[in-house]
Amino acid sequence: MKKPIFTLGHSNLSSKDFLQILHAFHVDVVIDIRKVTQVKSQPQFGKTRIKQSLKRAKIDYVQFDTLENILDLVHDKTVVLLSAESVPEAHRNMIADFLVDHGFQVFEISNEKLARPYKISDSAEIDHSENTYPAH
Repeated sequence: MKKPIFTLGHSNLSSKDFLQILHAFHVDVVIDIRKVTQVKSQPQFGKTRIKQSLKRAKIDYVQFDTLENILDLVHDKTVVLLSAESVPEAHRNMIADFLVDHGFQVFEISNEKLARPYKISDSAEIDHSENTYPAH
């Protein structure tokens, strides 16, 4: 049975709140899908510091590489796809669309008590071999 996959935007969370959310959903691995991993306004989410915090919390950290990389991890671990924005943006939506299309349950974490089921983006055109997003 496939484990659920979570998505989370760290936005302006504190390190403490971020880790509480991960523990509340029993996350084993954080997959960092951010293109920019050094955050001046939120240094606690810089790549080096977040890796250290996660290691202390016994949560693995993986930098996003390919969709196949995610597929290799999600079968036996509970993962969260980490981005910066609290509201899902295009990059996070495209990855979540791909995962839903491949039979995974994806949930968008709102806070430590609430995760809503993810629904494929209205703009996605799914043909089960590739997802496309036509220009509007």
